[in-house]
Amino acid sequence: MGRMVNCITISGGNVDKFEGDAIMAVWGILRDDSLDFEKLPENDENRKVLEAKHKEHIKEDTYNAIQGTIAMRYALMKYNKDAEAFTKEHEKEPLAKYKPHIRIGCGLNSGRATAGIMGSEDKMEYTAIGDAVNFASRTESSNKPCGTDILITEDTFAILKDYIDAGKLIVERIPVEFEVKGKGAQHFYGVVNMPEFDLEAFFKQGDPDFVLDKDCEKAVGPNGPKTLNEVRTMLGIPIPDFEKVNLNEEENKIQVKQ
Repeated sequence: MGRMVNCITISGGNVDKFEGDAIMAVWGILRDDSLDFEKLPENDENRKVLEAKHKEHIKEDTYNAIQGTIAMRYALMKYNKDAEAFTKEHEKEPLAKYKPHIRIGCGLNSGRATAGIMGSEDKMEYTAIGDAVNFASRTESSNKPCGTDILITEDTFAILKDYIDAGKLIVERIPVEFEVKGKGAQHFYGVVNMPEFDLEAFFKQGDPDFVLDKDCEKAVGPNGPKTLNEVRTMLGIPIPDFEKVNLNEEENKIQVKQ
């Protein structure tokens, strides 16, 4: 869990809360200039400047969120490699020690949220709520049926379109359509790679003594995957039968038909 938190904080994100084995994090929600332009008249020149600045901040924060989650892919691969070595080292002991192989799923969505100190006298906490937050949760839970480790929504995809067109971010559209209230038919996009990502430089921001594991550097960067199926093979994720995936299930949200 600590390695994942490091990926969030290094990329400029803020951990909102821990929910069981999940982490809720936000990027960009603490900027003090977030919506200042909306206080000005439509034709005000300062409004145009502030609005353009706001849009650039949104793009920067969204890109940072992708960096943080894709760095988690490396951190997880390193953990699983170390866990496998630890388990093998102790396998012949009478009470053999064991560390499990784990997988994670990250779901990213972009949009407005209400943030602040919320709750009652019995329990108060800082958090973010709203449709954008709920949709992010739905996105995260869709990783398993989609055979992915990082999913983004169409709103996030639109913000990152310039990076995608420039080849700085590789994503693939998931071939399953689903409905979102107020938005209509939507698709998720699986994150494949950031070809220019420098893992060593990224982690050294949080730990100057960081040493890159050569076996795990294929997680992202110049030697990283080029397709979602390469990601699945690398992480041991089965390729889904998308004809059996239903992303519109009302009660459980996600269902894989047997």
